[in-house]
Parts: sequence; structure tokens; C-alpha cells
Amino acid sequence: MKAIKFLSIVALTLCASSAMAQSNETLTAKDFVKGDTIMIKDGKDTRYLTGERPSKWVYPLSHTVMQVGGKRFPDGLLIAGIYSWIDPTFVNLVGPVARTQPVAQNNNDTTANATQKEEDKKPVVVVYEPEAGDKFVIEDTVKVDSTNNLSPHHRFSIGIRGGVASLMQETSVMGNWHAGFDALLDLQYAYYFGAKTGKKVNCGIITGLSIGWAQSPLKSGVDTAYSVATDDGNIDYSIYASNIKENDGQLQLEIPIMFSMITEKGFFFNVGPKVVVPVYSHYNQNITDPSIDAYFTTEGVHVSNEVITGMVQDNQLKTNGKWNQSKINIMLSGELGWEWLLKNKNSIGLGVYANYSVWGNSQYTDQLATSDGLESLMSVTAPSATSTASVDILSASDTYVNKLGFFDCGVKFVYHFNWFQDK
Repeated sequence: MKAIKFLSIVALTLCASSAMAQSNETLTAKDFVKGDTIMIKDGKDTRYLTGERPSKWVYPLSHTVMQVGGKRFPDGLLIAGIYSWIDPTFVNLVGPVARTQPVAQNNNDTTANATQKEEDKKPVVVVYEPEAGDKFVIEDTVKVDSTNNLSPHHRFSIGIRGGVASLMQETSVMGNWHAGFDALLDLQYAYYFGAKTGKKVNCGIITGLSIGWAQSPLKSGVDTAYSVATDDGNIDYSIYASNIKENDGQLQLEIPIMFSMITEKGFFFNVGPKVVVPVYSHYNQNITDPSIDAYFTTEGVHVSNEVITGMVQDNQLKTNGKWNQSKINIMLSGELGWEWLLKNKNSIGLGVYANYSVWGNSQYTDQLATSDGLESLMSVTAPSATSTASVDILSASDTYVNKLGFFDCGVKFVYHFNWFQDK
């Protein structure tokens, strides 16, 4: 009996749906009002206005129109219970609510006849009422908003960041590093896989390219002594400078490969390595109170700050040029903050960041060590029979630094272009 009853109901439903499809082919949003009863057509082209296909369980049931037209879908119908918008061409009107009816054109119709004719126009509404023991499963009852942070999506981001930075120069001669600054432009791509049912955290992977400038000062001094052999005998040089300040900067590229996590409320956390590629490096140097003393051992004479000693000229007190110590390295990076979803499905984010790495150079003992044991920021060329002594001023980083690093932290602002996928 149950099987016969169920088959009868299905047959009636199909007949009613077929009749209603023919009578509702030209219906538009203007033909509906709030409270109308409708049924959704089961067709291969049937979709909600947001792009998703209706679940199978919605087709045999009747539904109520919750709203006709809206700001986003002015020609759509909002279905109560499902809370989805649908085009009127995909529904059948099966139970209109009371509304103003046009005046009957035939004056011979009585009120009873007119009422009967109106009732005849209404299609039959078939409602399935399961009996005890029947199995009726409703699928996909949990609907994920396609503009939610937890949905799977692609993301392209443009951001700017800046803050405190240092190249962390470690020297073997009277030097120490200080904090500077950096500023970078971030161009990144990310993919988020989508949160599992019941979870409030979405995970993804970030990569991209950043370019910017980082700069920090190195403060040091000079106090060295060495001997140079000449044809006229040895010359013992003593070089001193009380204060030397050098600002080292570099234009660098950063390539991240980072794990990313974002919550339903917008909190995000990114962590992972970045490859740093130096593109161009430059320094500006200031030397204060330099002095050079030369002792000619054969003659037993001391000469200070004369041309014959290689005296530092005025135009050498402020020098600049390219330093060459920086190289490709990998640093650990972390970011955290909040982002806010906009009405256009994109989002803006504000957070803080930090990066850290240390790598060795081993340049100090290799670059300036000569057969004469010369190791100094101010390199003196001894006089000869045909030339006077001269002084070359070198970069403090190129001369003294035997280990470099990188540290920075600051504030980041970013705009995200999101492409959400249906889940």
C-alpha cells in the first residue's frame, strides 16, 4: 500500500508540475508577491542566482516566497527556508496569496461562478507526507556562504609594509650594528583550500614577489699599525680615526613560500621561509678626525699627516660607493593581523610582520690580507722614487664585516582580490 500511495503521489506531482510549467513560462518577478507558494522546476539548467544547483530534496516540496526583488537581484525571488535567490523562470506558482483581482469582463457571471472559475485556475498542490517507517533523507542541509572566509578561494594581493630593519653587520674591529629602516611592495598569490564542516579555520599557501629597500648604519673606528717594506727600508704606519659611520643599504627581492591560516572572523597568521636576493647595494661613509703616522726605520724619522705619509684628503672624508658583501640568503618570516571582507567580495588587511636570518661572509681575513699584513679601512700605498704615498678609503662593511644578517619588523597594509569557489 505504501508503494502504491507513493507512486500515486509522484504521478500527481509530475502531472501538476507539467501543467504548471506550461502556464508559468512567461512569469516574471512582477507576477509574484510575498507569501506566494511555489515549486522549483527540476531541470538541468535550474540554478540559484548565486550559481549553485538546488539540492534534490527541494524539487518535490512547495516553498514560500520570502521577498520579491532586492538590491543585488532586483528580478529574483528569495525563497524562505532555503534563503536563496532564484529566477522566476525556474519556478511554478502553485499557491498565490490573496491579491487584487481584475474585474470580470462577462457581466453575466455570477459571484459564485466567478469564484469557481478562479478556483479552477489554481493548480493542485501536492504535498508529500511520509508515514511511520518511511525513510526520507534531506541532503546538503548545511549551506556554505560563497563569500565566507572559510570557502575555498584564490587570492591576489597588493600590499605595502615598512618598519625597523638592520643588516646586523658583525665586525672584528671596533664595530657594532644599529637599527635602520625598510620599505617594500608585496605582490602575492594565495590559495585557500576551504574549511571542513564544523571548522572555523581555513588554511592555504602563499607565494609571490616583494621588492624594496633596506638600510642600516654601521659605526666603527680605526686603530691599526703595520709595516711596509720598500727599496729605501721599512715604513711603519699607524692609522687612527675616532669615529666612522657608514650607512649600508640594498635593493632586494623576496620570494615567500608561506603557510597561511585565516579564521571565520578575519584573524590571519602566516609563517614560512623567504628567499632574499640582493639586486643592488650602496654605502655612504663619514670619517671623523683621521690621522696617519709614518716611521721611516732607516732614517729614524716620524712623519704625521704629510703628503709623504698618504694623508687623507678632504674629499675622502665623505665617501660613497657600492659594497659587495650581501648575497642570497633565506630568512624565516611571520605575519599576523586582521582582515575585513568587503561588499564586493574583496578584503583589506592590517597586521604586523617580522623577518630574521643570519649568514656568514668570511671576507675580513680574505679580502685585505696581503703579503705585508695590511688590514685597515684606510689603505696606504707607500711612496716610491717616482710617486708619493696615497690613501685609498674602503667600505667598512667590505673591510671589517665577517658576518651579515637581516632583521626587520613593522606594519603591513594589504588589499586582497578574492575569487571564491562553490563548496
